[in-house]
Amino acid sequence: MMIFFRPEQVAPNPQTISPSAFKPQQVMDDWRSLGMMDFLKVSSFEPVSRDDFKRVHNPQMVDDVLDLRRCNGFRNTDPQIAASLPSDFKVTKKVTSLSP
Repeated sequence: MMIFFRPEQVAPNPQTISPSAFKPQQVMDDWRSLGMMDFLKVSSFEPVSRDDFKRVHNPQMVDDVLDLRRCNGFRNTDPQIAASLPSDFKVTKKVTSLSP
């Protein structure tokens, strides 16, 4: 099975009750612990840009959410969540290796 995953898509410590922001890493860790990585092809992908988001969302809202002036879908302004979205948002954070 082909899996698309990037460590950057994970917000490692979101200040939210929803686990959605860090589920992708949990799934990868679970599959690795079960020895399933030998049977899976993990591929990276080109993350969307801020402009890509603006094509399908209100541009001002995109800027406000990514610039931490407005709450995101998790009802917070956590910079780790904003950083997990587009490729042009920069924040310093730990990146986890894909290797088992």
